[in-house]
Amino acid sequence: GIPVQIQYIGWSEPALPNLPLDALELSSDFIAKLQSENGVTYRHARIDSGIELSKFPWTVEPLIPRNGAPLVVGRLSRLLGIKDPLTFIEVAGIVQRVVPGARFIIGGDGEMEGELRDYARTRGIAVEFAGNIAREDVPAFLASLDVFLYTSFC
Repeated sequence: GIPVQIQYIGWSEPALPNLPLDALELSSDFIAKLQSENGVTYRHARIDSGIELSKFPWTVEPLIPRNGAPLVVGRLSRLLGIKDPLTFIEVAGIVQRVVPGARFIIGGDGEMEGELRDYARTRGIAVEFAGNIAREDVPAFLASLDVFLYTSFC
């Protein structure tokens, strides 16, 4: 195989500069420019991160009723530390002070669920936990949201 290192925005140079890499896979043109300015001579290939929304049919009925909320924000992921769900809850607290009645919905499950519920409850932040969303229900879950907020360290 061809040795390749995937690069993220926090690295201005390869994390493992002594490896004989054939290419760096980067998430943005900005990172490619930053790498070049720092003397990185590896061939760059861009791979966009994120969710390709055009793959989801938006004609589906929402999975979760709006219930008159002025704003519905959600996320969908495993509830693990590396996915940074605590920041989602902190954002919910900030937005709910500015937009009363805004709903924040977490789809997914994982080892942090109890901790997240306690974190939100003890701070008076209204967050709904939808549990695991079946793969076939993902488009309907996303159709329920005005904003998809994906906080993550990876």
